[in-house]
Amino acid sequence: MKRRKFIGAGSLAALPLITGFTSQARGRMPKASEDYGINLVLDGYFLEPKQYIQKLGEIEAESGITGDFYSTGGVISQLEAEFCEVTGKESAIYMPSGTMANELALRVLCSEKTKAIVHGDSHIYRDEGDSAQAIHNKRLVPINPGKHFFTAEELESTIGALQKGEAFYDGVGALSIENPVRRHHGKIVDLQEIKKVTQYAKTNGIRTHLDGARIHLASAYSGVPVRDYCALFDTVYISLYKYLGAAGGAILAGDQETIGQMAHMMKILGGTVFRSWTHAAVARHYLHGLDERLAEMVERSNALISQLKELDEFKIQTVPDGTNVVFLSSDKINMETFAAAINDTHGIWMNYPDKNEIQIHFNETILLRSNEQLIEAFKGAAQSAR
Repeated sequence: MKRRKFIGAGSLAALPLITGFTSQARGRMPKASEDYGINLVLDGYFLEPKQYIQKLGEIEAESGITGDFYSTGGVISQLEAEFCEVTGKESAIYMPSGTMANELALRVLCSEKTKAIVHGDSHIYRDEGDSAQAIHNKRLVPINPGKHFFTAEELESTIGALQKGEAFYDGVGALSIENPVRRHHGKIVDLQEIKKVTQYAKTNGIRTHLDGARIHLASAYSGVPVRDYCALFDTVYISLYKYLGAAGGAILAGDQETIGQMAHMMKILGGTVFRSWTHAAVARHYLHGLDERLAEMVERSNALISQLKELDEFKIQTVPDGTNVVFLSSDKINMETFAAAINDTHGIWMNYPDKNEIQIHFNETILLRSNEQLIEAFKGAAQSAR
């Protein structure tokens, strides 16, 4: 069956929004391969329903799966305990979405204070439907849109302006840092800058949240352990589907008092799902050995980038301070034909180009083949696009 199918409707139609593509590229993406294949569109495995059911069967056969009841017990509790170990936090809780994890973290961390500091290009500020204001009565104060982080000096200046410029200033309750930053193509926030910001916050009674949806990618590329990032924040959110293969879900971790308030908040907002073991079982499966696999992926992808640069057909651009996102272009071949050929003929799921440039997300699926096999696939698809 031909894999080259344009997406007009359904869940995959929204993928360009998730991966940061422009409106020109929406709906111009090949359908994912029916086998596991190489996925250069997302940050990890993307399992179609048949594959997902198969994976659950494999997990059940290998180690067994114990179901949950309203997102407690069974594999949910096992996953929460493992994320306590991953993050170094006292407590962790499963949530149905990253948006809920981020928003509830800010709500509880702010307590009675009404303002939270966020980065101007962060997911919390730009992609969560103004939930903080509409539902949680928290006012988000953005800093530094256009850059991928804000400094302690900029934080201090922003708070000073609030103190001087508002008639009734009740203080800032919390701040959030996203790392890596999706809207900046996965750029990493420098650890020293994070330390300065969080230290200023701690000194001034401001609690801190890490939107670490992809924090394992930041760790893999920076060499900073996940625990070291998490130690600087009161709470941290980590996605279960970005690179852990789950069909959904999130983990929020922090101290026992803070996390202990979350179950009631979820119930109030309708987020207490009856059974969530299907998400947790797959996420837990891919969590085991994740850091080691990502370290190998980084090494292999860096070597692959060097090999691609040697090919006459392509230009490849990396992102300064970046993680797994690169841009592939060419002035010698038709990149749309190339994208179709590498998908159809070589089983490598890749986006169609925007202005003759393709955004590639490296992830652990590249470990399914050798670099030599991947280079031959690129060469073969390029030959078809001449």
